[in-house]
Amino acid sequence: MEIQIEPKPSTDVQPIRTRPENTTTTGIRRLNSHPTLGLNSNPPSISILTTNLSPPLLPPAPSFFAKSTSRAKRLSSLVLLSGSGSNIGSGTPTSTRFPGIVSAPISLPIMNHSVVQEQQHPPLPPSSSSSHLPPTPSTDQRVLPLDFDEGCLRTLCTLECGLPLILDRLKQGVGTAREVSNFFKKKAALEEEYGHKLNKLTKTSMESYINLGGELKSGSFSKVYKSFLNLHEKIGNERIELGHKLNSIGDELSNVSKEVEKIRKSNKDVGFRLEKSVNESEVLVEKAKIRFELAVEELERMLLVKNGEQSTSSTLSNHHHHHHHHHHLNHNTSNPSPINSNGQITKAISKLTNKSNNKSASQLAKMEEEVRAKMSSVSDIYRAQVLATQQVRQEYFNLQLPRILRTLKEHSDEIDLGIQYYLTNYVNQTESLLISEALTISSIPNQTNEDQSLSTLIKSIDNRLDFKDYMAHYAAHFNQTHLVNPNHLQQPINIIPPPPLSPRPSIERDLNKSFGVDLALQLSRDSSNRSVPRILERAIEAIERAGGLDIVGIYRLSGTTSKIARLKSLLDNDIESVKLEFNENNSSELNDLTGALKLWLRELPEPLLTWNLYPGFIEAGRIENDRLRHIRLHERVNELPDANYATLKYLMGHLHKL
Repeated sequence: MEIQIEPKPSTDVQPIRTRPENTTTTGIRRLNSHPTLGLNSNPPSISILTTNLSPPLLPPAPSFFAKSTSRAKRLSSLVLLSGSGSNIGSGTPTSTRFPGIVSAPISLPIMNHSVVQEQQHPPLPPSSSSSHLPPTPSTDQRVLPLDFDEGCLRTLCTLECGLPLILDRLKQGVGTAREVSNFFKKKAALEEEYGHKLNKLTKTSMESYINLGGELKSGSFSKVYKSFLNLHEKIGNERIELGHKLNSIGDELSNVSKEVEKIRKSNKDVGFRLEKSVNESEVLVEKAKIRFELAVEELERMLLVKNGEQSTSSTLSNHHHHHHHHHHLNHNTSNPSPINSNGQITKAISKLTNKSNNKSASQLAKMEEEVRAKMSSVSDIYRAQVLATQQVRQEYFNLQLPRILRTLKEHSDEIDLGIQYYLTNYVNQTESLLISEALTISSIPNQTNEDQSLSTLIKSIDNRLDFKDYMAHYAAHFNQTHLVNPNHLQQPINIIPPPPLSPRPSIERDLNKSFGVDLALQLSRDSSNRSVPRILERAIEAIERAGGLDIVGIYRLSGTTSKIARLKSLLDNDIESVKLEFNENNSSELNDLTGALKLWLRELPEPLLTWNLYPGFIEAGRIENDRLRHIRLHERVNELPDANYATLKYLMGHLHKL
């Protein structure tokens, strides 16, 4: 009997992925070279079984790699170049065609191991048109053209580790995108917190400036300071807006990373499932080959018995050598052969020999026909399994694997360009904010809204005009309310003394009032002939009694404005009836009392050092010689009126204790 397998022309294209020669061809070569079964000295070519499987070719432009809406293409057009590219402005189109994105697992066709059928490859699902990325900018911008690297894809296809390589690389890209997204969100939280705190500070400062009223400067400074605070509020709002934008950028990048991670897992499952299918098909070929070789051995033994060649020992030796070869093959396969021992083969030969001793020639011929029919059936199954395995390999290496690798490489490029794009967007947003703040602080020449910058506002303050206006209003008010001292009016004033921080409120001629009343008048109306005003005595005694000398910043820290005003009203009504008893642990009440004392000093019609002696104190303080400066200051103090001198002495004694 001659076993022939029709030859199939082979291709001359070198395979992309090389594998060891399929051991399926060993049995076929041996079958045709057998002295009994191989009737032809020159057996026909069996290229299907003896050559490598047809090389998988990368389809240059298959139908399912049609026009795509891949985000990688759009991302590449959004990443601006710092320098000029070779293709920019040359008129050469920079757009390319990219395959669609696999957004669902690829179904594996069911293989029929007995009959080889043409496989219909289902088209890829359409690419998702939804995208979290901004639209492409105008064409006049210089952009980075993206051409898919076909050479890189071909190299991936030739590598045994191509699939896990691109999967790990894509995993790195997704992790990087997630980390960058977290940075954007944390930076957004910081910007929003800074903006809210700046707005709160601006609002508090504005309310404090309005509530203090006459205690602060007015005129052009007041207008400029309000504009100053408003510009800071604008800066705070811009910071909050930047925080919202950065948070949006972080969310978009996070969504892109999640979508790419989903596609990565989907294609990973498909790729590993297809690779497992190829391995299982190869294992089935090995099993079919073993069954075919066993059938060949059985036919060989049948022919030996029929021809009367009782060479059992020689056959056993050949079987032993053949079994060793099969044992080596089965060691490399996942499922070992069910018939793999010398004892089983010896028993089969002995059983066949014993049966044939009592058989006639017709019975032996019938047995031979049965064995040949069995071998023919096994041979057909073997051939079908080889063709089916070849079909699976061709589909995997020519179509499925390049498609999966291309999809994963596209998404790797997409996530890389996405990170670069959003980092560029972050830089642009931050740069825009900093430029806006810089122009708000200091305007550039010829700026249209130059008057809105802080530097311009500050330069617009006219201190001389403000002082003249204040002096005019103060003089008019002073002439109406102050008790004029003729001797004081006749003394020349060499320098304009610094005005008090606020104009004195109107003074009613009420003997019980202490605020806004001249020191000499306060002492003259006191029947006990005190040397210092009663309000000063009571306030300092209460402060020292409550432990105020041990409190840090007792006069530096301000009290509550409303409580100070209430305490002032009580002291003006009846100074003796006010209970100035404070808890040592409650420093805020002492701050209210010290605030009232400072207010009493500010509202004196004439300062404690007097307008007349004020220039002398200034000149004495500028003397560099310590001894001479001390003498001049002592002289100026001695020139003070009695009431002012006694009050200053009492106050300095208290402050010395601090």
